[in-house]
Amino acid sequence: GDLLPNGGLSQKVATGFHRNTLINSEGGTKDDQFRDEQVKDRVDTTGLVWMGLTVGCAKCHTHKFDPITQQEYYQLYAFFNSTADINSVTPVLKVPTPKQATTIARLEAQQSTQQQQISDDTGRAERQSAWEKFLLTQTADATQDSTDPDAGWNILELTGKTLSGAEFTQLDDRSVLIPGVADDTDNYELTGLSSLTTIRSVRLEVLTHDSLPNKGPGRAKNGNFVLSEFWFQTGDGRELRFSRNGAEHSQTNYGVARSIDGKGDTGWAINGAPDGNLNQNRTAWFVLPQPLEVEDLHALTFTLQFSQKEYLIGRLRLAISETEWEDNPDMAVLAQLAGIPRSERSSEQQERLDNAFLKQDAALSPLHASLTQVTKELDRVRRSIPTTMILEELDKPRPTYVQTRGDFLRTTEEVRPDVPAVLPAMSTETKQRTRRDLAAWLMHPDHPLTARVRVNRIWMRLFGQGLVETENDFGIQGTLPTHPELLDWLADEFRQQNWSTKNLLKLIMNSATYRQSSHARPDLLAVDAHNLLLARQSRIRVEAEIVRDLVLSVSEKLSPTVGGPGVYPPQEEGVYAFTQRKKNWKTSTGNDRYRRGMYTYFYRSAPYPMLETFDVPKFNATCTRRDRSNTPLQSLTISNSNAMFELAGHFGERILAHQTTEDVVAADGQRIKFAFRTCFARPPLEREVTEIRRYVKQSRIRFSEEREVWTAVARLLMNLDEFITRE
Repeated sequence: GDLLPNGGLSQKVATGFHRNTLINSEGGTKDDQFRDEQVKDRVDTTGLVWMGLTVGCAKCHTHKFDPITQQEYYQLYAFFNSTADINSVTPVLKVPTPKQATTIARLEAQQSTQQQQISDDTGRAERQSAWEKFLLTQTADATQDSTDPDAGWNILELTGKTLSGAEFTQLDDRSVLIPGVADDTDNYELTGLSSLTTIRSVRLEVLTHDSLPNKGPGRAKNGNFVLSEFWFQTGDGRELRFSRNGAEHSQTNYGVARSIDGKGDTGWAINGAPDGNLNQNRTAWFVLPQPLEVEDLHALTFTLQFSQKEYLIGRLRLAISETEWEDNPDMAVLAQLAGIPRSERSSEQQERLDNAFLKQDAALSPLHASLTQVTKELDRVRRSIPTTMILEELDKPRPTYVQTRGDFLRTTEEVRPDVPAVLPAMSTETKQRTRRDLAAWLMHPDHPLTARVRVNRIWMRLFGQGLVETENDFGIQGTLPTHPELLDWLADEFRQQNWSTKNLLKLIMNSATYRQSSHARPDLLAVDAHNLLLARQSRIRVEAEIVRDLVLSVSEKLSPTVGGPGVYPPQEEGVYAFTQRKKNWKTSTGNDRYRRGMYTYFYRSAPYPMLETFDVPKFNATCTRRDRSNTPLQSLTISNSNAMFELAGHFGERILAHQTTEDVVAADGQRIKFAFRTCFARPPLEREVTEIRRYVKQSRIRFSEEREVWTAVARLLMNLDEFITRE
């Protein structure tokens, strides 16, 4: 989608399919190593999902079973080798809602109008010039009024090291030093304990030192640096991104805002100082969208990402503040800036003077105050826009080499993007093939796999087993299709219907084959025990996310809301007692408590227990077919877990409320029939009614309230195999 000439927002968002790879930010990791693993994951996923081929077996050697050579594997690798992400969250894309987009357009128009009104004031230049001259005459007084630069800031004592393994040296002023000349990209991770319980702003000071090239503050040969991205994490795993920042000086085209723009190929640098002195201390401030609440002495881990070789910071110091930093320099600073000729001021310096002048100018201060308010509101709305990770192509493609035994540090000959020779050749002969060419090749009518693999997986989900039983292996070692002509026809029909999954589902589900009973017949078991010839339907237990959805539905608690962030349904205490990091599970309230299972927040290291019990796959690996087990723990979960017991109570109330007569026996019969129809879409058999009546009688002895009786009945019915099985 990012490579389409007229690709819109949805096309770019779709590239996030290939951003579902692990990002490793642990100390000692190397970005190039994990970028290589991410690229291999994308190649393997493409082969498995779109072609049903185990191409990943060829990353270390030529495939033992399928005609895919190791060189051809790295030709596929080359398609994905030139994306901008490097074991990082970036690049990301903001995805505003229609309401947010409308609000932003209105505020931007208002902002532009007010900025133009300020610019159109013909007397402003003369008034500002006179004001700046006044500042210069007050330099001595302003200097005396100068305040402590550390006032309001809590300087952190930092520990840590770079991802390349370089150790930080702690200095007496709580700054850290990374000496020497940098020769590669790197990430710094620094941890400090916060003595504040509320954090709103972070200050980054880059400082000179005699051991650095040209005294620094950077480690490049001229003393400069390029800070690509800056963010931090709390000890409980929350990742904090900044909404805005500022700096006393930035290099042209390397403004400090580029250190928080979510792009790894931009950043903040400090060359081009007005006085010509590159090598001096510089300060930048970073502000969070809202205050961060933490416990006393909570660990904060700051990450500084450097994507340009050699341009790393050599000495730095970090501080935090409870207040939202505002660029409101004292008189001494303003006087100093006024003394710099206008043509030599940086954009940040000029902006400081302009804002200070407008605040006190009688003619423009009301308009400036309104503009400031509009700008803050615009900033707030922009900060509230959710982001999603996307793929972006580099301007200059990376070269790709065959890796010896799959080791990215040992390479042989260079290869270009191409596809395995056993499959149809690519029609494009461009100078540099891209992922767009690969996508077109996958969807080409002559491609023998894409449509068949997709159709086969849809068939598998509807019948429990695909026409090709090995749905993830269409290679030589895979099983042959049970109905090859049917598979061919469905694949062709799928293409002719413009790859419409909806039309394909409708076609299959309206067939007589799909609409058969799943009742197992003894005469069929003798000739076709595995039902390969489809003489009946199959019984399939619903997927893990849907188990609770069924209970939500019968209890009439299911929230119909579509989309939005993950939610936290009830779960048992002690789930995180043995995890590497204790998670903060705040049980949702209101409608969020009853959202569909697919919206349940998923921690990779400690998934929601009920999902794991019902065989949800690992979320960090490609899964094309889920396992289905049948264990006692599943029955115990439906009966006794907090989430299910709560919903059983609501379902019990529904059953209790369903009656049209005061006669107890007749009312019980009505409730039992209602419960069966609600749970199983069928009336109960006579023997089932008898058994439930007996159970109701026993429950009335055990419980004092009718609600408890029918809650017990609800738990019983929900625990039957038929409740969670598609017949």
